[in-house]
Amino acid sequence: MLRFLADENLNNQIVRGVLRRNSNIDLVRVQDVGLTEVDDATVLEWAAQNGRVLLTHDVAKMTNFAYERLQGNHLFRLKELKIILKVIRQKTSRLIMT
Repeated sequence: MLRFLADENLNNQIVRGVLRRNSNIDLVRVQDVGLTEVDDATVLEWAAQNGRVLLTHDVAKMTNFAYERLQGNHLFRLKELKIILKVIRQKTSRLIMT
């Protein structure tokens, strides 16, 4: 099961709506785990260490941090990263549609 971390800037109405539709979704907010006003790189690191997919509106900065993190650690090749992003998009689409 996917586990999610909602970034501080993610609209709380989205979080509440998702949890209202399915209370079994494992979704926590950065505020719930003591990461309020923490820099983006630290939030991304926490999400990775805790096996969570980060949900954010801050696509530009977070995407850059994610790519830097992946390149620096050589965790995934580009092909694998594209597959992962495709799965995330599919899961997100299903979540929104249900």
